[in-house]
Amino acid sequence: MIIEGSFGFLYPEDASAPLYRIMSTGFHRISDADYRWDGMERPAGGVLFQYTLAGEGQLTLGETRYTVPMHHGFFVQIPSEHRYWYEPVQDKPWEHIWLRFTGNDAEQMWSRFIRHYGPVGTFHPDSEPIRLLYKLYEDAASNRLRDRYEVSVRLYEWMLAMLRETEGKGAEQCEIPEKLRHAKVWLEQHYRMPLGLDQVAMAAGMSKHHFCKMFLRFIGITPMQYVRQLRIEEAARLLRHTSLPITVIAAQTGFDNSSYFGKVFRQMAGMSPSDFREGVTEIPYGALRFVT
Repeated sequence: MIIEGSFGFLYPEDASAPLYRIMSTGFHRISDADYRWDGMERPAGGVLFQYTLAGEGQLTLGETRYTVPMHHGFFVQIPSEHRYWYEPVQDKPWEHIWLRFTGNDAEQMWSRFIRHYGPVGTFHPDSEPIRLLYKLYEDAASNRLRDRYEVSVRLYEWMLAMLRETEGKGAEQCEIPEKLRHAKVWLEQHYRMPLGLDQVAMAAGMSKHHFCKMFLRFIGITPMQYVRQLRIEEAARLLRHTSLPITVIAAQTGFDNSSYFGKVFRQMAGMSPSDFREGVTEIPYGALRFVT
């Protein structure tokens, strides 16, 4: 059970490093009609995320009114034309947890979140942003947030978790189903062979359409894009660490011909296989790794 409290943070006067800084965090159980905040009358600045655990609150942005029910959170910048409050006609108190902070690009990130969710978004209580929000509050309550660099890292981690949610890559999306895990392993063992999508889907035990849809959802790229990444990574290793002819490397990494291999390599690595082998880069990389 969360213990009610609120915590403000102060920083050294010489803390000029471009860090993210918590201004305040807290958990309140509100049943008082006097609870209300006006975004144009609050001191300082920053951005605020406030998440409802039980009951509901009210929010206005300009002339538009929103209800903030359980498992919903709102995003506002301070100062801005907004107000939020509790209406005592409700049966339950408004229980909420909040995080207010400032830092480089925080407002741009906020604008991005608002474009995706709107001013009020829905968040599962077990989602990564909400779990990290709880953890930040608990550590503040336990007096464990004392190092400004750690605080900055934690805030950035929270924003990245929120960003992952906007891209459909939240933690719950990252639990890859067993069939897909087996399919990835199969691809990593067979990518040097000529492969077609029908063959890969059959190995996964799924229909082609369902396999492609699930692979894109959980892995972030299509199955054949993943195969090409595996092939180019292996080709880069062979180019840099062996003297095999490029035609042989193309054949050993699943390409029908060296011309097509060169086209794909240039497209994905930004240079020809020959240039990569000769180290025509700012840093002569020993290997390539693709990020999805």
